[in-house]
Amino acid sequence: MKQEMSIKDFQQLLKRRFVTIILTMCCLTASLVLISMYVLKPSYQYSTQILVGNLDEFNKENSTNKTQENKQLVTSYVDILKSPLIISTVKKTLKLEQSSHELAQKISVVNTDNSQIVTVTVKDSNPKIVKDIVKTLAEQSQQSFQQYTNVQGVKVLTDPQLQEQA
Repeated sequence: MKQEMSIKDFQQLLKRRFVTIILTMCCLTASLVLISMYVLKPSYQYSTQILVGNLDEFNKENSTNKTQENKQLVTSYVDILKSPLIISTVKKTLKLEQSSHELAQKISVVNTDNSQIVTVTVKDSNPKIVKDIVKTLAEQSQQSFQQYTNVQGVKVLTDPQLQEQA
């Protein structure tokens, strides 16, 4: 047997259950606030782009060799960025308490196919540390790459001041 409810009956039901509805909403809101403040940690990310090699014009006859050389330079640079030597140097420079392995887990290095631009991204819960890690990582890897390969064509493309304003 179905019982139909009129609008007046519905209003009376809401009036009777008003306290229960308000208490339920307050409890849910308070629990969501507490979870977001104490359980969920914010995650910050900072990226920089690095150009490896030169974008100079070159002869058509040397284009295949130059393209292959640039691909090898980019691959080598990505390997140097991820190397334990660079990561431990960044850790020592910034006096970080985390292990080198933990630091390496926070670093992401991406290079799209046929591009000489490498994007380095770091994620952490501290925005200042994230920025410092990216800047130091870019500087240290640039110095090491130039030292080991004698290639001067490594340039950081992302200006930290511009990224802060965005």
